[in-house]
Amino acid sequence: MIKSYMVNKVIAINMLFFCAFVFWGFSFHESQTGTDSIPHLIQSLGSDDKMERKNAMRRLKSLGNEAKPASQALLRVALNDPNYETARTAVRTLKLVDLTASREVMHVCIENLKSEEPSIRGRALYILGTLGVVAKKARPAITKALEDPNPVVKRRAKLALKSFSLSANYRVGEKVDLREFTDNIRFEDAESTIYDMRILVDAGPRAASETAFLGRALKHENALVRYIAAEILGSMGPAVEAAVPDLIYTLENDAESVVRQNALEALEAIGTPKALEAASSHGEAL
Repeated sequence: MIKSYMVNKVIAINMLFFCAFVFWGFSFHESQTGTDSIPHLIQSLGSDDKMERKNAMRRLKSLGNEAKPASQALLRVALNDPNYETARTAVRTLKLVDLTASREVMHVCIENLKSEEPSIRGRALYILGTLGVVAKKARPAITKALEDPNPVVKRRAKLALKSFSLSANYRVGEKVDLREFTDNIRFEDAESTIYDMRILVDAGPRAASETAFLGRALKHENALVRYIAAEILGSMGPAVEAAVPDLIYTLENDAESVVRQNALEALEAIGTPKALEAASSHGEAL
């Protein structure tokens, strides 16, 4: 009887320790991979170790919008990191984490294009090219850089302008069923979704038939996906008149002012009476 009691007691204690260990392990994992890891990752962004900085950015990118507390640290890396590739990684991460902060990078780069130092102008164009269509407001400044006396700066200006293209440079044959293609697109991963939307652009005028898909993209949790969706719809003009209600909803309700502005511009580009009326009535509010 006593022996049985002792055995049960030992089992109970072992189970208690096991449960405590599992709980500790889960908590530790969360602190290393979830939002609790953000303070540590921000600290890693200031490391002298290039790989530690890049690994921190990779993990922040996986958190998406939840990593917004790290946006200012990412902005500093994008603008100041001595390694160009690390700076480029910071810009790509920032676009997915905080679209508004990535526009701050654009404004700084536009100012840097006025520098007397070719290296500073060249780096600014490199960063603007990485921002891509998010930096479309910098087009006049970049176009002016095409006349730069420095050949490296001039070449980077050309590459930056090319980055505004919405194309994925993917050959989409006439036999490709676009409805089947869009039905199979998963909205879970922001980068994959953006790439798939750009493939749709490569389908040419036929892409206008997938307005419903782009309308769903306007409601994606990631601001960059919504921004690109509005940009693509605007590029299609009156052919995507069916998307006007979705763009109006985005214009009225999106949490990101950058996305709302792009929805406004898309409505102006579509140019139908309803689209122009919505753009006119909401334009001053922005």
